[in-house]
Amino acid sequence: MKRALTHANAGKLRYGSDEEQALWNECSWLLVNAILYYNVILLSAAVTRREQRGDTTGAKQLQAVSPVAWIHVNFYGRSTFTEEPAAVPVEGCVETLAQYAFRPDAPTSTPPRERSA
Repeated sequence: MKRALTHANAGKLRYGSDEEQALWNECSWLLVNAILYYNVILLSAAVTRREQRGDTTGAKQLQAVSPVAWIHVNFYGRSTFTEEPAAVPVEGCVETLAQYAFRPDAPTSTPPRERSA
């Protein structure tokens, strides 16, 4: 995800010193973590919604979904801060996730991955 984020702007990084490069690196990690946090919030709400509906299998399948996704984030757009921001349709996103139809052979849990040093 960080690579996709830093390749915005045609892969051109804009820094002139080591300090600016370090700041760019820390800012990109902050953005990655914000996206991950947002995704975890959406997935957690969708899991809760499935559990409330009695769909424990679907809830377990959703728990196995990785929050590392960025297709819904526009890294190449422009942001304007002069207008009133539009509300993000969080409830619609949660409902879409809660209604997602998994393949019948989809696993209900994934084995833990070992971290490499």
